Amino acid sequence: MTVYPQEYKLNCIKIGGSTYGISMSINSTALADYTNCFDWAGNCPGTVLVSSTNTIRYTVNITWDGMTVSSGSISQSTTGDQMYQCRVADHPGNNEIRMRYVTIKVPRTAPSSFTEVNKTATTITVSWTALDSSDADGYVVNATSDTDTVQTVQVEGSSNNTITLNGLRGGTTYSITVRAYQQLLGPASTISVQALPVINSINRTLVSSITQLNNTQYCIDCLTTTDINPSTDVYWLVNGVMKSSSMYTSINVLTYNNTLMVYPDPLGMSVNVTCIAMIGGVNYSQSVILNAPSGPPNNVRGFIINATSIKVNWTNSSETIGYVIEYSTGGVTRNVVSTSEDEIMLTDLSPKSTYTISVYSYIDLPSVNSTVTVLRFDGEI
Repeated sequence: MTVYPQEYKLNCIKIGGSTYGISMSINSTALADYTNCFDWAGNCPGTVLVSSTNTIRYTVNITWDGMTVSSGSISQSTTGDQMYQCRVADHPGNNEIRMRYVTIKVPRTAPSSFTEVNKTATTITVSWTALDSSDADGYVVNATSDTDTVQTVQVEGSSNNTITLNGLRGGTTYSITVRAYQQLLGPASTISVQALPVINSINRTLVSSITQLNNTQYCIDCLTTTDINPSTDVYWLVNGVMKSSSMYTSINVLTYNNTLMVYPDPLGMSVNVTCIAMIGGVNYSQSVILNAPSGPPNNVRGFIINATSIKVNWTNSSETIGYVIEYSTGGVTRNVVSTSEDEIMLTDLSPKSTYTISVYSYIDLPSVNSTVTVLRFDGEI
């Protein structure tokens, strides 16, 4: 049992008289009509089976697309069972007429209440209301993606009303149809179902202070389906370099959380993190980028305000969201964050000390070192 269109042959066999007319029709539409046939002349397109008894077979090729029966250029819309007629009449005079009928069983209605029952990244389970045994011998379920037929499953028995489609692609939307069948397929019920994504999402979380500069730490969370083994089927690329990860937790029966810790290396370089999950020989991926400014702040300057204070300013940059100011003296380093201003006042400094001051801009990650300014405190203004 296939999907539409379905093709079959209608045969009508004539036995006896050698001069006749013969026609085959559905309802009132003639699919073939031959008159003035003379077996001895072979002027009608029948196939001789037994010449001694004038046994001749006539055949019509039928195509059924679910709504229309067609043969060559002739078509007839129909629903439900298809009743065909073969008519043979003697020639001339039509004094003797023989009629034979054949009925091809076709479900009149589509299965109702067609719905999705369950789905994973690679499977979709669907069900429908079963038809009575007098209306169906079974069902055909067909799944397509775009215009490609992905899977066709035949379910035998009118009472069987659930099927699971396997081997699907995660995150793909499928058009799924169910048709009852008897001798031919009936009309369809259709639903659209998207298989669960293999990778549901990827997110980043800052787990340290940005003031830690090259020790700034991000946790990358990659949520994947439980259809995979995260120990063997998940890996990472950090700026194109493969990283393995055995850190994962189960969030629920459908989702694993795979995690990777990321540091800036070196400063000033954006970090592209890609989570890759493999299932059924296919790789699925999602990425997140930790952005760093293209360069340090410009025109960094320091001004001695008094014996214990220095004002530092710089040219503001539109590509940053804030700044980290690092200052050190005598081997002791401190830093502070200015999130939006283009200057900062450093206070409680040690008189008569030399300070090395650096300004870093940051987005998600810090930039490289800014211009370094060295100031000597004399203790007087």
